[in-house]
Amino acid sequence: MPPASVAAPQPHMSPGVTLADPRAHAVGRTSARGPTRDGHRLAYRGEVPDSSRVPFPVADVATAAIVGGGWTLAVALLARSPWWHPSSVTSYHWTGVLLAVAVAARRRWPVAGFWLVLAGTVLVQRAGLQSYFQVLPLAVASFAVVRAGRLGWLAALVPAVLGAAAMTVAGYPELLLRLVPPWSSPVDLLPGYGFPLVVTRNYSELVQLVAIVVAAVVLGHVFHRLDTARAELEARNAELVRLQGVEADRAVTAERNRIARDLHDVVAHHVTAIVVRAQAARHVLERRPETGPEALGWIAAEGKEALGAMRSMVHVLRVDAPTVTTANDLRDSLHQTVERLRAGGLDVTLAIDPAPAGAGGEVSAEVGAEVGVAVVRIAQEALTNVALHSAATSAAVTLGGDGESLVLTVTDPGPALAPPSGRSPRGGNGVRHMTDRAAALGGEVSVGPDGTGWRVAARLPHGRPTTGTEEGR
Repeated sequence: MPPASVAAPQPHMSPGVTLADPRAHAVGRTSARGPTRDGHRLAYRGEVPDSSRVPFPVADVATAAIVGGGWTLAVALLARSPWWHPSSVTSYHWTGVLLAVAVAARRRWPVAGFWLVLAGTVLVQRAGLQSYFQVLPLAVASFAVVRAGRLGWLAALVPAVLGAAAMTVAGYPELLLRLVPPWSSPVDLLPGYGFPLVVTRNYSELVQLVAIVVAAVVLGHVFHRLDTARAELEARNAELVRLQGVEADRAVTAERNRIARDLHDVVAHHVTAIVVRAQAARHVLERRPETGPEALGWIAAEGKEALGAMRSMVHVLRVDAPTVTTANDLRDSLHQTVERLRAGGLDVTLAIDPAPAGAGGEVSAEVGAEVGVAVVRIAQEALTNVALHSAATSAAVTLGGDGESLVLTVTDPGPALAPPSGRSPRGGNGVRHMTDRAAALGGEVSVGPDGTGWRVAARLPHGRPTTGTEEGR
């Protein structure tokens, strides 16, 4: 497969997971179990990772060599003892060879190893069963092929049981099924007189061999289920880690946007007032030079206030506490905003409804503290836009409310100044920040022309947001 296709994400996989990623083989499958996200299940179902993808099993081959060598050494030592006299030592050597094959092939070639050991058990062990140790290779191969998921437990159990049964008749061909001719007398069908179902010399051995093989297959099936469950858990864990990373990135981005919005609201408002006053002073100085010191003093004071506002904002970011906590703070902050623009030469009027929600008493009782901060910031941004983008010399700020929301309106008579080439009128970051700030609190902002002028209207809920999610929190 070309590298490009290996690294390409597949439609059924989660975002960020490719075929080159080991998680792809787990995350990409579906199951009836597990939680769902966007209608797609994230659980794992099916085989454990394909054993053909396992690198060449050097460790398995080395282990098989050790097992085979140890078996051969044990047989050689037992052959020298005076009390061990097997009918065929060669069959024990073949058992060691088959056991080594089963161990070497158990992970990379489990199917081939199973059939090879089964054939060896049936064809090579011609001397018959001498010890239950001789069924060990078949048990190991059966366990390995079922655990790997390459054969179903039933598909492996049937040939394994037949192989175990074949060991009980190996070396005794007269014990195979015998056909009874139809002319035989009934007495020939009795036990000991030609009973046709005599297939072993010892039914106890048959039962025990079958029990060993069945136990190996059952254990293989249990371990296969455990491996599958582990793969499923690893897939879910990988997906959770990825989602946590995405969520962390989203939270960082939201926090950066919130800080950028606050910086813009604080700095732009004060700097705009300084720029407007400096431009006005430049025109007045030619006719009234004595106003220069006053203008410079005001600019210096405004700069210090801007620095103080930035320090306050940094403090707010550190302690995560709003700057507006009472209705008096809200009213005072709006008055300070208006006075700052008035000192810069813009005639701003402020009208506060005598009884809007939160106009008297504690803001925290009826108006959320975050809402108070948002009202001040939106008013600052709207007035800053008037000073920067409008030829108007006046503006009006109105704060009212109803039973559910605070309504802030900022208008100017216009006309609007021609925007720089390539930019829409009043379409910079300020409008987006106002909209985002209101949306984060479950409110809304409408911005647009009002006759020859411009109108900004914000509607914010009294308390903490009940719809929407506060950005950056």
